[in-house]
Amino acid sequence: MAEIRTEKVSSICSLGMRPLLMTGFLRQVLMEHFAEKRQIEDPSLQEYLWTSGADSSILIESITRWTPESAGARPALIIKRNGWRVERRGINDQLMGVGISQDPDEVGNSFYTTFMHGSHTIFCLALSGGECEKLAAEVYRHLITFTPVIRRELNLHRFLVTEVGPLSGLDESEHHYAVPITVAYAHEESWTIQPHAPKLKRIVLQTFEP
Repeated sequence: MAEIRTEKVSSICSLGMRPLLMTGFLRQVLMEHFAEKRQIEDPSLQEYLWTSGADSSILIESITRWTPESAGARPALIIKRNGWRVERRGINDQLMGVGISQDPDEVGNSFYTTFMHGSHTIFCLALSGGECEKLAAEVYRHLITFTPVIRRELNLHRFLVTEVGPLSGLDESEHHYAVPITVAYAHEESWTIQPHAPKLKRIVLQTFEP
């Protein structure tokens, strides 16, 4: 039975969603899945158990730390960040909506929000095409199953598997086959601009009799 055991997002990072955080989160989810035999759905893959040591039977790593030599004859899951795109939600990125004023509040604070859309690709690598296809199916089925949990735990507007790409030979290696799995997500960035000093509520001019 597969499970997700990642920590709550508040204990992972207090700075909000960042590209490196998503890379680390996906790696953690995959490491936990392959850490126990009973969690692996395909019986033919249950020999590939992840451990933190150099003798782990499956490599799970970010693309910045991977080389074909590091995988060797082992299957591997390599995580790569793709581009992030900004989607503006209002004029000047100001917080908008029914009953929300675009004017600064009584002390001069202005409120802003925008959406960020991004994606990561997980490359499933193996020495044979059949094994690579099985590994890709194990990964995308696990991610699809826990999509609602991941979205909730990371406080995302969306998280979903968008594509399981074609099987192909790996350019960097003469021996490995690869299947790319792309996941897309969106989150909200909100911030407040606070003036250094409170604005003047009014200026009163008075004249005095001599």
